[in-house]
Amino acid sequence: MKIFLKKFALFMAVCICLLILFFLLINQLNHQVLYHYKKRMNGTILLAGDSHVQTALNDTLIKSTINISQAGEQYIFTYFKLLKLLDHNIKIHSIYLGFANHNISSYRDHDDLGEFDISAYYFCILPCEEKARFIQHHYKMLIPYIKEILKSGFQNATNKNKPPFFLGHSLNINETITPTKISIEQRVLSQYYIGNKLCSISSSQLMYLDKIVELCQSKSIKLIMLNTPIHPSYKSKIPIVFQNKYQDILDKYNLQKVDLSNLVKNDNLFLPDGDHLNAKGATVFSTYFNDSIAGKLSAGFLKVN
Repeated sequence: MKIFLKKFALFMAVCICLLILFFLLINQLNHQVLYHYKKRMNGTILLAGDSHVQTALNDTLIKSTINISQAGEQYIFTYFKLLKLLDHNIKIHSIYLGFANHNISSYRDHDDLGEFDISAYYFCILPCEEKARFIQHHYKMLIPYIKEILKSGFQNATNKNKPPFFLGHSLNINETITPTKISIEQRVLSQYYIGNKLCSISSSQLMYLDKIVELCQSKSIKLIMLNTPIHPSYKSKIPIVFQNKYQDILDKYNLQKVDLSNLVKNDNLFLPDGDHLNAKGATVFSTYFNDSIAGKLSAGFLKVN
């Protein structure tokens, strides 16, 4: 029996060592991908945020921009991504950060740590203390969580067809179904309510928004708050509490802001949820953005508020 236990303990020790080595390898490969991505960056303006910026702005149509937005991305991940991308990077002079009413809602908060599937994809670029926080947060599902980290880390390091998930990219969605009253109501309910109860203001989002503002100030990078187009019906249903808090935050930072939420009216340019543009809408909006917004910023006289 003792011999069996010794052999089993040795086997487990070897397995754990191999797992640690594989984890370190994946971590290193992801940092190499990030390093090479930074070397290839040609743009001077970053477009950051969640799926709203990702689907609205096609960076192939906008001069000098790189879209690093990603679906579901909370400010905690945007902050640590920017921390990596801006380190020893003198090319970037401006960042458009997606900032809309839904960004301050707690509907995606999980103890201020973000969602399970999203955090796994960003895990390799997080500092050690944040890695420890996420592992502790997922201790009840540690094995599947580690499995997801390794799987996503491997995909990030080996997929040559598109940038790693944590770096984001423009996304064009070809959808012909237009928004309806029901689809928009469902979207608003999912973002601002849990059951019949109004969501709270996200303390996590506000904390990391503060950090993003401080980071840009420390790097002398112009930060512009960007509100992308939403359907008029969707906008009319945003709870007044969030509208007021949203304005308070804008007033607090006194940053340059570009509010284009009212720019698009045509149903055919939206996805069914009413707060994302489809591929056709993105082309229209990106062309306008390139001609009327980004060009003025590059020239140094953008005055949109």
